[in-house]
Amino acid sequence: MAATLAASSIAPVGMAHPGVGWLGATVAALFWGSYLVPVKRLPTVDPLAAQLSMAIGIVLLAIPLAIASGAWIPNGWGLLAGVIWALGNYGSIFVVRALGLARGLALWATIGIGVSFLWGALFFREPVLLPVAVGGVALLVAGIALMNWPDRPAGTQPPDTRSTNSPVNRSSQQPSRRPKIQHQGWWLCGVVGLLFGSQSVPFAFAAQSPIAFVPSMSLGILGTASLLAGQRGGRVLRQLPRSSLLALVCSGMLWNVANVGSFFAVDRLGMAVGMPLTQFAIVVNAAWGLWLFREVTGRQQILRVAIGTFCAFGGIILIGGSRL
Repeated sequence: MAATLAASSIAPVGMAHPGVGWLGATVAALFWGSYLVPVKRLPTVDPLAAQLSMAIGIVLLAIPLAIASGAWIPNGWGLLAGVIWALGNYGSIFVVRALGLARGLALWATIGIGVSFLWGALFFREPVLLPVAVGGVALLVAGIALMNWPDRPAGTQPPDTRSTNSPVNRSSQQPSRRPKIQHQGWWLCGVVGLLFGSQSVPFAFAAQSPIAFVPSMSLGILGTASLLAGQRGGRVLRQLPRSSLLALVCSGMLWNVANVGSFFAVDRLGMAVGMPLTQFAIVVNAAWGLWLFREVTGRQQILRVAIGTFCAFGGIILIGGSRL
């Protein structure tokens, strides 16, 4: 019954203008793939301060959306979506510390794509050609994994991404604790993927347009980020240099542009198709790293990124073609 009600809340609009959905997915992929560019060159900052600074930028972009939609009263479903995303983002901090950025990103993106596809295809019973869609998701996931899986000689330790400010990190510096930290990283990565793959589910029940929904979600993100940052007391943002604060706020605004696009993709194409399409953002992010920041320089690494991009493009084509 719940699946029928949720599907009916999306389906009438979702079947209307698929071109808008494709445009939304493109915007989401471009901006989610680019929102970290302003902070690439920043010195290491407290991740909780970074999340709170981004949340401020997210809310700043949501203000004109609230004005345009008249959605000044927060929607509970939107607040829930914000809490889900903020908790997933918080969990990703510890995944990166345990597994490294490349491996953690590849894993939680893979899980998130699978979870969002299952929500749409099974729970909401969206009309898709299941074999074609599954093949597309598998190809997209393979491309993402190929581009992001780190090169590491056997027997070496993963990159050190720890911050010296956290008690968790200080304990992880002990060699005897490293296997336990990695084990915790694996299961936490599954939780993060589940959260990121489910962040659009509340939208199905909210009965709002994307423009009206995003302000509530933005408030949920800011509220959760503020509570989490409270662990550091009231001096979190004061410790940030002004240049870092401005860059992180800008990053949050770019993220929310992508967020709006993703909800148009879900609204018009459904979760099973729309959300996986937005994850082409990882290809865009890899392109920034390859061409602007020169993060990939070896011939084998460049070839792997190229093959991964080709696989991801193929997956996008299959996923888009699976929609009935």
